[in-house]
Amino acid sequence: MMPVEVLIHAITHRKAQKGFIQTVMDQPVVWGSRETLPNYVVLTIPDATKAEVDTYTNNWVNTFSYELLGSNAAGRRYKMSVNPKVVTDFGIDKGFGIEIKNYVVSEYGAVLVNAAVNQEWATFDIPNPTAVGWTLYAQQIKADLLDVFETQVATRRYIFSPADVDIAVAAGGFIEITKAQAIARIVDRLA
Repeated sequence: MMPVEVLIHAITHRKAQKGFIQTVMDQPVVWGSRETLPNYVVLTIPDATKAEVDTYTNNWVNTFSYELLGSNAAGRRYKMSVNPKVVTDFGIDKGFGIEIKNYVVSEYGAVLVNAAVNQEWATFDIPNPTAVGWTLYAQQIKADLLDVFETQVATRRYIFSPADVDIAVAAGGFIEITKAQAIARIVDRLA
């Protein structure tokens, strides 16, 4: 069994919280100069496989959804929503709903029909595309939103506790723990 290394965010910034798991790789790993303190810590787990660790790192929770409400010759009406519990519990920027609204209006010529006061949802009319059909256009919008709002649209369910990240920082950014210790230090943000 090859030991695995887990790259974890050591600080909170716009794209990720402290404890957010960035990637998992089999040893030997040569981390880049940006993949060190103060931005990241590395956990080595000698008795775990990459597949075992990936069961935690590949578990995502959607914070954002959109649904088609109707269509006519002029365009389509979509409702775009953020999950307020996930946004609050996961510490995602509260301006996220406003950012999505502004982006859809500026990039796709959408017209805001109405929105919740607390920014949890908004309804838009998006005009018919001229160059491509609706199926392709809807896929393009979804892919674009996923790309631009990548870590806000979906976020990892499991993270390492910030206190354990601090221990790794104090140890110089590299720490070795067992699989049992790693499982004990993982936080389920939906629990």
